[in-house]
Amino acid sequence: MFTSLGRPSFDAMDFLVSNLLMPFGALCLSLFTGYIFKKALAMEELHLDEKAWKQGLFQIWLFLLRFIIPIIIIVVFIAQFM
Repeated sequence: MFTSLGRPSFDAMDFLVSNLLMPFGALCLSLFTGYIFKKALAMEELHLDEKAWKQGLFQIWLFLLRFIIPIIIIVVFIAQFM
């Protein structure tokens, strides 16, 4: 049986993907969507129009994507190794 990282190869791949790559991908996705993706395209994808209450919800969603969600992902990522 092949081993890597002191584990069977399938277990090593599972560890790599679920504990490292998925959190990294989620962090990259939240930062990309919060900072790089255009607001107009995001509103179009979410099927939001220019109504005031939907604008408020969009601003809350954008704030969460930019600041809160990356912090939560980093905290969970660090906590899983403690």
